[in-house]
Order: sequence, then structure tokens, then C-alpha cells
Amino acid sequence: MQRVATCLYHRNDHVLLLQKPKRGWWTCPGGKMEPAETIIDTVCREYREETGLELISPQLRGVFTILIEDDGMIQDEWMHFLFLAQEATGEQLEKSHEGLLQWHPVSMLDHLPMPEGDRLFIQQVLNHDQLFVGRFHYTPDNQLLDYHLHDAQAKLYTSSS
Repeated sequence: MQRVATCLYHRNDHVLLLQKPKRGWWTCPGGKMEPAETIIDTVCREYREETGLELISPQLRGVFTILIEDDGMIQDEWMHFLFLAQEATGEQLEKSHEGLLQWHPVSMLDHLPMPEGDRLFIQQVLNHDQLFVGRFHYTPDNQLLDYHLHDAQAKLYTSSS
């Protein structure tokens, strides 16, 4: 199982996203955990590498299991730790080795190409001040099959089957 940590940087009703060149999808900057790293070490290191920015007090806002299924068999499984930050220091890169960085108005997020699960959990994190846990189930070509998203008190926010 791969572990990744990403951060949604929210400032002045905009979010900083990274456009990955392979699919052209917008995502939260971040990446894979190194051996013996904590999730906070990972998100700060990966964010700095991909954006040039040092996060200030990122808050854990989501823990998600991502499953990739093909012909009824689980092919891959990821643990995704999503942080939210509202402050950072440093000089933002214009372009990262991972893709293009750009600020987007929160009101336009529904119109950006991105994995559907990302769109769902980003909306919840921006609209609620709490930790979310969930599972997102995809096909190998990244079609969302189903999902469950709960807050920390197990209140169901969104679900599909």
C-alpha cells in the first residue's frame, strides 16, 4: 500500500493547484511518503519541492483509502492524507517539475478537470471545519465507481453505490 500526503492551500477564496501533464488534471500538491517519514514531514517536504512554499501549520483534514479495481480484483490501494493550510512562506514557483502551478477561485473548482473523488473531498474540506475519512473506489482508467465520505463523528456526508 502506497501512502501519500497532499495539501490544499486556501487563501483569499482561491486554492493553489498543480496541473499534472499526463492527464491535464488539477490536484493538490504533495506526494509519496519516504520510509520512516511522518505524514506531516511528507506533506511539508513534498509541498516545498513542488511549489517552493513552506507550509505554516497545515491541518490534517482528510484520511482516504483509494482503491483501484479491475475485473472485480483490487489492483492497487493507497492511503491519502489531505492537509489544509491557509498560510505559507517563501517564493512560489511558476512551474514545478511535476507540472503547472496556478491559483483558482473556489467558485470555479467544479469546472476544472480533476479526479471526481478529489472534487468531492476538496468541496467538503473547504465547506466544513473538521476531519473527513472516506473510501474512493476507481477503475484503472480513473472512473469513480463508488465512494463513502464521513466526518470524524461518522456522520455520512456523501455516498454512492
